[in-house]
Amino acid sequence: MAASKPIVIDDDAIATRGEPSDEDEDDNGRSFEAFERQYAQDNSWESLQEDEQGNLRPLDRTAELRARRERAMSAAQSSRIRKGMIRYLLLVVDLSQAANASDMRPNRLAVMTGTARAFIRKFFDLNPLGQLGLLVLRNGVAERLTDLSGSPEMQISKLKQYGMDTGGAASLQNGLELGHELLAGVPPYVHRELLFLMAALSTVDPGKVDDSITKCKDAKIRCAFVALCGGYMGSLSCE
Repeated sequence: MAASKPIVIDDDAIATRGEPSDEDEDDNGRSFEAFERQYAQDNSWESLQEDEQGNLRPLDRTAELRARRERAMSAAQSSRIRKGMIRYLLLVVDLSQAANASDMRPNRLAVMTGTARAFIRKFFDLNPLGQLGLLVLRNGVAERLTDLSGSPEMQISKLKQYGMDTGGAASLQNGLELGHELLAGVPPYVHRELLFLMAALSTVDPGKVDDSITKCKDAKIRCAFVALCGGYMGSLSCE
């Protein structure tokens, strides 16, 4: 008597029996996979044409031009964000004899120091990763009042403690040279700035101030100037 063969049950076949298949067929009998069905009726090639160089271009170029413009704007915006994300700024305050002028009440010195304190707080509110330092111009030289740091209270206290003595003339060139020296050693990925708050209408320099401006420009240091005169405040910036 022949030995009986064991019966093998295909669990996968039982599980899939009666279920709809993931494959469909087109008019010619070719089957589509599930991921192909969404592209079956997509005749996107009908909206393309070949140009003189053999490249495929859309018939309606409005969408292409809009997408290109959006990419350019997005790249420019992201570039500006990366450039100005971390700011290192030196605030240069003019404490020459001109700061004692009383055309602003009570005098230019009080207006400048009050403006400087408000600016320092605003700067750190908008730039929590930035750093700020203080320089002063008096007696024809530039002095470092504070180092670059991320503490607004320390900067304001130093300004109140040591920034009230005035005298002599202001030297714009010495301020530019000292600012360039201090900002030359900062990391290359930060945005470097010099902001001058000037009370004097003239500057006493040891050389050509244009050479110092060119040096700052080559080092990618942005220089801005705010001047007080005749009861008014004006500003000028250069890069």
